[in-house]
Amino acid sequence: MINLLSIVEVGGYPDFSEVYRQNGCHVEQIKSLRKSISYIKSCYKKGQTIDVIVAEYNFQTQFRDRTSSIESLMAVIQPYPEIKVIAFLEDKHQENFKKVSSRFPIYKTLIFPIQESLLIETINQINAEVIKEDT
Repeated sequence: MINLLSIVEVGGYPDFSEVYRQNGCHVEQIKSLRKSISYIKSCYKKGQTIDVIVAEYNFQTQFRDRTSSIESLMAVIQPYPEIKVIAFLEDKHQENFKKVSSRFPIYKTLIFPIQESLLIETINQINAEVIKEDT
């Protein structure tokens, strides 16, 4: 079973927690980036791992040095290259997101509205990779 952290800051889309569970994930859902970062640090201090993080890319013009809070998340998880990040984003923000994806490894980008079949396919692919890594 893979450990998945779902960060839902804005939402406005279906809760995929049950989809994650049905596809072999232990799910932790947190609604704040700050709390998510604390959770990640706490897990690794305890020797627990996170295999997947699902987070939203919410373009924000008020930031001086970044385009979204997902960049703060990516900076925190840099020491853990085994974490695979799935980013949800609006189609109109793909160009802005390229700045993030060029600096940080994003496993998969899914565009709103999220197609559940693509999400399941991505989770199953990660599941297979994690199982392969563990053997």
